Amino acid sequence: MYPSRSLGVIERGESPLVTGTPQQTARLRPLRNPLYDTIKYVAAAATRQGEAFVNRRNFADATAKDERYTNMIADGQLGVPLEFDLLGITGGLQFGTSLANINAFYNGGVLKWYFHQNVPWLQIALTLFPSGIAPTGFTTEATSTIFANGTQQLNNFFNMCDHNRMARHILPQESFRAEIVHPAAFTAAANDVYYVIQMLGILYAAL
Repeated sequence: MYPSRSLGVIERGESPLVTGTPQQTARLRPLRNPLYDTIKYVAAAATRQGEAFVNRRNFADATAKDERYTNMIADGQLGVPLEFDLLGITGGLQFGTSLANINAFYNGGVLKWYFHQNVPWLQIALTLFPSGIAPTGFTTEATSTIFANGTQQLNNFFNMCDHNRMARHILPQESFRAEIVHPAAFTAAANDVYYVIQMLGILYAAL
């Protein structure tokens, strides 16, 4: 004889759903800390594509990076438990780059930005991409080298906010990368050329 339902016996198919305790939301500390990474172009080597934010240890030629070239702590993503509000991106060639390399680099290149997919989130010619080093781009003196870093505020950048003027929030372990493409190849003359890309915004770290 089966027990009565009044005794609290649950028949097959009538078991309640089990719900776990929701994970607590971490408290975050905002840090005024832009992220940056650098692409190296070896002298006399024809380069068609360079990537940033994908390898914090080495350049494409296997030479080591240090804090002058990147402050990333993970490859292609933020380290856990970091988050980032991305307001915009900017880039520029290293101080001392020759005028010939400046012209060849900017006139022949395209910047592409990706968020966790193979379709570019942003694609723009380098001549239209804000360099962030001076109000009108780059400045030269008699030696034909960059010597200005703009005005007191570095506010010349490509806006990455959405249509509601909200920053693009990047979660921990969400992949992203920048890509510089030169369809006809870029060949650095005389010296190696370094191009740094900055992610401007607010970095958050868990308390």
